[in-house]
Amino acid sequence: VVSTQSTGPTVRSQFAQAALTTAKELRDIQEKVSRLSQVAKKASLFEDRTSEIQRLCEVVKSELTAAKRKVEDLNQSQQSLWGNKQLQQHTQQVISSLHMRLANATQDFQKFLASRAEAIKEQQERVQKFTGNSHLPPVEKPVMRRRKYAERIEQTFVRVQSATITI
Repeated sequence: VVSTQSTGPTVRSQFAQAALTTAKELRDIQEKVSRLSQVAKKASLFEDRTSEIQRLCEVVKSELTAAKRKVEDLNQSQQSLWGNKQLQQHTQQVISSLHMRLANATQDFQKFLASRAEAIKEQQERVQKFTGNSHLPPVEKPVMRRRKYAERIEQTFVRVQSATITI
């Protein structure tokens, strides 16, 4: 009993530190999604930023996955916190807030992927219209990859929502 009481504050402070770190990471992810949107808007027919956009997409994807894992870990660790009811409610609210921030970041990223796929399609149509060249590589392959990626993100979003509902 003594060891549990003496480690209680440490566990709580570890939880608080982990929650704070996760919240900062989610904020950084949101900023990267915003930066992605800005880079995509600046892209023109003559300036191809596809590699930069793809690199940022991969970074955001891996960070979203890591953040999801951290939120799940926090959710499991909060169950080990023994304390009063107020502490339990607070930790549940913190985790719920993190779930919502993760869901918002995921949704914003999905919206970006959808708008990017549409922009690529429109750009290819303009190129074909002005050049009359039908030998350009088809747009369906990159769009399909992005759709599959968006579907995976959607599945993650649904899992996050269902996890939030169970809290």
